[in-house]
Amino acid sequence: MVTEEQVREILRDVMDPELGVSILDLGLVYDVSIGVDRIMIVMTTTTPACPMSAYLVHEVEATLRARRMCGPSRSIWSGSRRGARR
Repeated sequence: MVTEEQVREILRDVMDPELGVSILDLGLVYDVSIGVDRIMIVMTTTTPACPMSAYLVHEVEATLRARRMCGPSRSIWSGSRRGARR
């Protein structure tokens, strides 16, 4: 079974297209949950109205599928801003 650490390491390959830094290194990934047949990722964007949010969701899911880490994966966007208390 895949581990949270493995998923987080793979997410280092997903780059914010405007900053050129991984979403993990930017602190955009809040939580990774591993289920029987699904990986759920709770994340946010660098700004509340980020125009790249759909792109980042696609990249996260495509990266996990390409690495054959899971079947379906789901990215959940948090309503809080980066750095805000949850």
